[in-house]
Amino acid sequence: MLGQTRGILMKSLLSSVLDFWEAMGPERIRQYNNTLAQKAASMLAEKWNTGLLSHADMFGPMVLIRLPEVLLDCVTQGGKEEAVKAHAEMVQAKLHYEFSIEVPVKLIQGKLHTRISAHVYNQLSDYTKLCNAILIMADDALNNPSAYDTYKHYR
Repeated sequence: MLGQTRGILMKSLLSSVLDFWEAMGPERIRQYNNTLAQKAASMLAEKWNTGLLSHADMFGPMVLIRLPEVLLDCVTQGGKEEAVKAHAEMVQAKLHYEFSIEVPVKLIQGKLHTRISAHVYNQLSDYTKLCNAILIMADDALNNPSAYDTYKHYR
């Protein structure tokens, strides 16, 4: 019985998704997603005083933005540890568990980056929440000598 209900629900959802896609038009949706990602990435890079991994036009609806250097400095204990994937995962976990933000954080070319993606259901305010969380974390890393302690249990 549960399998039948799930199948009916999936058919209904798929039908609604396809109806929405056709009503809005694929090009309009792509344009919205790409424009939102570029606006959000520019806003984040400006507020964090960082930059993009590459030119925003090259990313489409996904963009990599460098995180403030102070975060990597914090999770590597002032550079005492060599930066590795686990350090990026610590920042990602803190965002998830303490700010309810799910976003990938990657170590690329020795720097921490976050990869945002934009979808038709997103708004610029979604990225403002991420921006503020990173600013809070960066401020804590700068002003709290024991800031590392708030990350180490995510290792």
